[in-house]
Amino acid sequence: MAPLAAPISAAQPVIPAAPLVLVDVEVDQGITGTAYIFACTPLILTLLVQFLDALSELFTDHTATPADVARTGVAPFRLLGRQGMVGMARAGLDMALRDTQRKAAGQPV
Repeated sequence: MAPLAAPISAAQPVIPAAPLVLVDVEVDQGITGTAYIFACTPLILTLLVQFLDALSELFTDHTATPADVARTGVAPFRLLGRQGMVGMARAGLDMALRDTQRKAAGQPV
């Protein structure tokens, strides 16, 4: 829970601290890509972390690219759709993997 200088009051209920999930993806070249996901509530934060941990097993010991996340990361959850936690998890993995690609190419993130 990241503290906020001022609570977000446009949402109901008011959000006093930002529940952020930090996503780190390490690839074979020893590069770690990083992203974060705003989880909206502490409950979603907890569930999203558990979901990402389980989802990571799909990519362990495999080459993972943003395209792999788009294809493989959705297949087991096709009936749920791409919104909600599935979409949030995919987005976090996609951003972290794109971060590794940028770092590998020596480009700014």
